[in-house]
Amino acid sequence: MRRAKSMARRANLMEKFVSSESQERYNSETCNRSFCGEKGFHFKEADDLGMPRFVCSVVESRSWRDFAKHPQPAVIPVVREFYANFPNDAAEWVYVRGSRVSFDSRTINSFFQLQDEDDGFEEYVNALEDHEWAEMLLRVCVPGTQWEKSSQGAWTVNRASLLPAAKVWYHFLKTRLLPSTHGKTVSKDRLAMVDAIISGMPINVGRVISEQIRVCANRKKGSLLFPSLISALCFEHNVPITDEEERLKLGGVISQAAIARIIQEKGEEQGHATGPSGSGQQQGPLPSGHFGQIEQRLSLIEVQQALFIQQQQEMWNYQRKRDIALQKNLRRNSRQFFSFPQFPTDILGSQFDEAQ
Repeated sequence: MRRAKSMARRANLMEKFVSSESQERYNSETCNRSFCGEKGFHFKEADDLGMPRFVCSVVESRSWRDFAKHPQPAVIPVVREFYANFPNDAAEWVYVRGSRVSFDSRTINSFFQLQDEDDGFEEYVNALEDHEWAEMLLRVCVPGTQWEKSSQGAWTVNRASLLPAAKVWYHFLKTRLLPSTHGKTVSKDRLAMVDAIISGMPINVGRVISEQIRVCANRKKGSLLFPSLISALCFEHNVPITDEEERLKLGGVISQAAIARIIQEKGEEQGHATGPSGSGQQQGPLPSGHFGQIEQRLSLIEVQQALFIQQQQEMWNYQRKRDIALQKNLRRNSRQFFSFPQFPTDILGSQFDEAQ
């Protein structure tokens, strides 16, 4: 009996892990790592998706409706097994419970119904010079924002200094494209990605995500990335998954109210923009130093107007349902009462007849 149980347990382990090394990686590393759950927008069935213009325009122009929407919950055991069975640095597929799950750029783009095309984004970022980095700050940050150098030598900006649209798209990409656990600062590559998203530069979503999955798999610590996407790809590749397996509940959906909270974060007014190489090159202020503040206010007003319209529609719907319910109750209750007597016939009765 014990031998039969041992063999069944061994067979179960063989289904989950492709090798003893994978099982050891799972036990010592993967099972102890947390998750970086994806976040997405709460779209509505409307022409503007129920989102501000700076969100809707990007989503529609890039065909990101499937990619940018809030994802489904992840299957925790499957995601851990995916990373535990990761074969090598250049892998484009992983065996999960006997099924080969591809995560190359073509597969991911196809899942999100996107084109798999070269974007040249890495080459563009690597070729940027100091004055171009300074110009980028002027496009996506409030006037006066400057690069800050960390103790490790990394150049960053304060997240609160981003313009409204940049704040929202950074909030999105830090779990969906270039995941990051840094809440207060934005790195150079992520700021460049925000600028690319807003300006319309081509971005190969599948390539970026595929590379980030490899980076995550080669780490021994840190959060496991893209759990919802990996779970969905496993479903697509017929990985056996039961309903009883633990799911990762995803919070933080990016709604109208969430957008309003994100863009109201206040940044500090800085001096002049300094190049990320630390050369001391400075960029003067814009001809009108109020452009950034004006854009902040306009974007906030846009979101507030959308929220007001949404709340107004919800109030109208509530009032309509309330009025219908009151009318039904009034008609139903009125049948329980006798009609009022008429004067003089009903009240005087026979006396009135005799008087006649």
